[in-house]
Amino acid sequence: MKLYITIVAAFAVLLTAVLLVPTPPASASNDAQCSNGEYRRWPNQTATYDRSHGDFDDWWQDEIDAAADIWNDDSGANFSFHDYTGSGHEWYKETRSWDDRPGLTDTLIINAELCQLTDTGSLFNTRFTFSECGDDCDQDEGELVRRHVAAHEFSHWFVLDDTEWPWQYTCVSFPKYRTDYSLCNHEKDHVQDIYGED
Repeated sequence: MKLYITIVAAFAVLLTAVLLVPTPPASASNDAQCSNGEYRRWPNQTATYDRSHGDFDDWWQDEIDAAADIWNDDSGANFSFHDYTGSGHEWYKETRSWDDRPGLTDTLIINAELCQLTDTGSLFNTRFTFSECGDDCDQDEGELVRRHVAAHEFSHWFVLDDTEWPWQYTCVSFPKYRTDYSLCNHEKDHVQDIYGED
């Protein structure tokens, strides 16, 4: 009987350990590199974004800016996002009732000859309810934090992929289960590999 209890207990510990292992982190997508092996990158160590066309009030715009600053301040890379009206890389809102993603980023446009990213855009899927938790991120059940979603979408601007739904262990690469706004090491490493350390 003791042996049976020991085996059951060991199995329970093993099962718990397996269930608590996080899913693999977001990684560079298969099309992140050009044929010469270099990473596709934004020219001049920067990317501009335009949040003036999305029918956003000031709060939404501030949260997009704050999401950009997560990457600017925490990545440790020689790269920065800048808000620039008219840049063409637009943020907007759209209701996509058929889509189970709270945010989406359009396909990145590439200048293959120069191995440079030239255009993209991101949206909030208003099928979902977004909270206004700002710096004190204690969102209500069922709500998503705008800053987290925007920071996640900005990760795609670096050609970072989603590895597995719901990606809950990949820092800003998924917003739902996080209570802070820091980047994971793999996210920092990816951006620093492309643009160098700040």
